[in-house]
Amino acid sequence: MRVLPSQVLHIGDSLSSDVAGAYNLGIDSFWLNRKKRNAAYNCSATFVGNNLTDVIEVLK
Repeated sequence: MRVLPSQVLHIGDSLSSDVAGAYNLGIDSFWLNRKKRNAAYNCSATFVGNNLTDVIEVLK
């Protein structure tokens, strides 16, 4: 898609796959934490929300 990592926001519900993968590529991530789990991994999401409507606030 020819975009820079700074132009991407990866949205996902898995810390081990979505958030860690984005982190490893230098991409901001939004952890969709519907079950309000505690982050168990060493890398953390740039943004966290409980539902997809929370993403709207991030994108403003």
